[in-house]
Amino acid sequence: MIKTMLRKSILILGLLCSLSITGKSLAQISADFSGGVQVPLSLFGNIVKTGYGATVSGQYKINPGLAISLSAGYDKWEYQTSYNLNGRVVSVTRSNSFMYSLPVMIGPRILMRIPRSRFKPYLGIGLGIMFSSSTSSGSINRRDIIYSPYLGVRYSLIPGVMSFDLNVRESSYQQTLNGITNSWFGVNAGIALGM
Repeated sequence: MIKTMLRKSILILGLLCSLSITGKSLAQISADFSGGVQVPLSLFGNIVKTGYGATVSGQYKINPGLAISLSAGYDKWEYQTSYNLNGRVVSVTRSNSFMYSLPVMIGPRILMRIPRSRFKPYLGIGLGIMFSSSTSSGSINRRDIIYSPYLGVRYSLIPGVMSFDLNVRESSYQQTLNGITNSWFGVNAGIALGM
């Protein structure tokens, strides 16, 4: 199910990307493709190792300083085989077990301009649903609420057509089963097309 949703998201965003560079009348649409390292924080870091992820997103510019962003991502972490809990080492039988997530989010993005510069900083927040699954024994597929504030900067390679994008974000979700909040910090780089 997660792979099917990811394929559909990539297809839709690919279409948005092709529209964003076909003419000036559609210049308010852009698409981003990025990936990077996902570092688990606090308790989540006791459970999983540093992972990796990729995101596709589309933006619709409402005015020169504001856009609405829709994104879909894919993240993967390997479970720890042991972790430290209050000074004692806890062993778990999760060798070669992984956690996968597919966060789907929407939210505002504030666009900042530096006059006569190729750099275009931005910040925003995403809110949505994270679909997750695990290869560990006894695991179930879950849906949890996710939120993710982020900031980034684009460097224009071809003005209005292509930019290099670098962003950092902190993502958090609360498990509906036990109320535990898991968080991770992502550093991502990629290409933005349009706007």
